[in-house]
Amino acid sequence: MISAIDSAWADQPEIRSYCLAILDHVDGSTSSYITLSMLKRAIGLAPSEAPREFAAAVQYLLGDSAPALELKFEIVDPRGTPVPITGEEAMAATREKINPLTGDIQENVADLISTYLIPSKFLRG
Repeated sequence: MISAIDSAWADQPEIRSYCLAILDHVDGSTSSYITLSMLKRAIGLAPSEAPREFAAAVQYLLGDSAPALELKFEIVDPRGTPVPITGEEAMAATREKINPLTGDIQENVADLISTYLIPSKFLRG
């Protein structure tokens, strides 16, 4: 995976550096629930920082070339408990404004949906 990162980002050292830092953190982490804020803190960025290079690194590590991360979705149920949903459910809910848990029309359903990352199957072995 490191050789894929090296060859993909040889001419963009900041993205390469973020990829390697993220990979190092995720590979050494016992957590199976990683938010972007948690990831930023772990590699030395403030949660409010959003460098383009960081976003490019995360996107790359979600792809097929260096599959270190998987993107997951969840929605908060009426009791305030996060419930995992699929990406298709998240997209349909935001497009149709229908809560996938209740089936009710809900204009603010997108506000109840959030994303998180997990180490990919490749890293989990």
